[in-house]
Amino acid sequence: LLNKLSIMRTHGCKSQVQALDQADMTEVYKGLNALGSTGWRINGEILDIQKKAWDDGLVIGDLPSRKDFAVPPPPADFDNSNTPYKIDEKGEKVIDREADEYADFAARFKEWNQLRNEGSKVKQRNSELHSQRCDTIIKLNQAEEFRKYEDIYFGWNLDFRGRAYPVPPNLNHLGSDLCRGVLKFSEKMPLTEKGFYWLKVNLANLYGADKMSMDDRAKFVDKNWDNVVASVEDPFNNLWWNEGDEPWQCLSVCKELVKAVESGDPASFESDLYVSMDGSCNGLQHYAALGRDLEGGSAVNLTPMDLPQDVYTGVMKRVVEKVEQEVNRVVTEASTMQEIEDHQAARDIYGLVDRKVVKQTIMTSVYGVTFIGARQQIMNRLEEKYEADGRDIYDNEVEQSMWQASTYLARLTLGCLDEMFSSARATMAWLADVASIVALQKQPMSWMTPLNLPCVQPYRRKRERIVKTIVQDILLVDDEDDLPVSAQKQRSAFPPNYIHSLDSSHMLKTAIEMKKREIPFTAVHDSYWCHPANVDEMNVVLREKFVELYEQPLLEDFLVDLRRRYPGCDFPDLPEKGELDINDIKRSRYFFQ
Repeated sequence: LLNKLSIMRTHGCKSQVQALDQADMTEVYKGLNALGSTGWRINGEILDIQKKAWDDGLVIGDLPSRKDFAVPPPPADFDNSNTPYKIDEKGEKVIDREADEYADFAARFKEWNQLRNEGSKVKQRNSELHSQRCDTIIKLNQAEEFRKYEDIYFGWNLDFRGRAYPVPPNLNHLGSDLCRGVLKFSEKMPLTEKGFYWLKVNLANLYGADKMSMDDRAKFVDKNWDNVVASVEDPFNNLWWNEGDEPWQCLSVCKELVKAVESGDPASFESDLYVSMDGSCNGLQHYAALGRDLEGGSAVNLTPMDLPQDVYTGVMKRVVEKVEQEVNRVVTEASTMQEIEDHQAARDIYGLVDRKVVKQTIMTSVYGVTFIGARQQIMNRLEEKYEADGRDIYDNEVEQSMWQASTYLARLTLGCLDEMFSSARATMAWLADVASIVALQKQPMSWMTPLNLPCVQPYRRKRERIVKTIVQDILLVDDEDDLPVSAQKQRSAFPPNYIHSLDSSHMLKTAIEMKKREIPFTAVHDSYWCHPANVDEMNVVLREKFVELYEQPLLEDFLVDLRRRYPGCDFPDLPEKGELDINDIKRSRYFFQ
């Protein structure tokens, strides 16, 4: 109430501000007001448990440890007395790698270097722990401060792509599991029989039992009912809830379910907890809808299926199949160096590739992850696999093996994505191409969302200046609007930014409709929340609004607008669309789940 806030976080982009001033954003305001009208309250029971756990130094949920890791003492200076040297042709003293003593020297130096690096890594982990502790204290203190209020409301605004965020930066439902676990709706309503069912499904989802049918998820809770009750009765000694993917939210739902049962009439129990329905790799869902990609759309639940489809498992199976084929291939003298390296990489990782290894790369493919980025993501996972397999990841040969294997796996994973999402990937490539053409006109990429929100990509080349002082040199970076656009960033960022503007439009359209129906609603981008009793109606609304969004000729209208604004440019025609029937989404049980 005391601070003036802009509707959009423009980061000083003047062209974005000017576009906003001229736009009719009636529907955008309706959506943000609908989100802001949902009231919240602090879940005092969960907060008390969190505070006690923190005070007692327990590492449960996502609470960080209050103890630093012991930093090993630095090793003594390396003993060079036995280092084999020679004089090279330039008359300079260099290490003699061919000397008999070199192997012993190399082993000693490697051990010394590992000891030196170990201390640096521990210090970095302790620094990260300190930041996590500070963040935890702020969140717990804010939750305690707001505990006394019956109704809490979050103001909302947008980023330049149209994605909506609560204004408060620390405690809100977009935050960590700790934040979400300590929040509940301020309004109560009868749970209903179906709401009781959805509350069970929600617990299974939060626990990680979300790769089965909805009914089997509810049965999962029934089978674990003794664990649910034990978690509520003594959460510090019965830690079943802490084994879930989202522990604090699991405990919160456990308490609500037990209260409902103990009331004697679960259907009439007044519940103020939320249930969330999440999109299935939502970025790929939007790409598949744009390109009418039937195979890709089926992989991300745009078509009716008896069981939920898991795109990460689908891609992983293709990757594993290709790895097995490579392992079984015979290497001959005629094989190229690339073929030999691929064969060795496949042998090194045979049996290690699972869903987790490829998941991050698949998720970020929607956001334009580069090959180098994908390789690093996979290498991070392979480090964990190699360590679990007993391999020394600091050994030079093992490190080289990981690098080659991650290069091989990144290429396979991105290739399998191209195969599964051919129409969607063609759409992604088209969006990148038109952004390049616009950048060649020295203009930033700009577009209108379906809710009439103007979006302008702010990426420009940075102008750097070094100011020399007596104490040090200071680097000043200037990124004002009068600088040339960054053509590379404009191209690489536009496809994911455009998709984000569409997922935001879908969410805001859903929020507007839920407000019309007087149903409390909120969302975390592609995760839609409401009371358990309203899940069925929300599921209908979000599907109808998604279909309504993609029944519009979005790309066709965008291409017409580009050709109108840049008549001298030769924009490519739209890629051919697939055979997906967009109305199938209305009958897809697992579209959001």
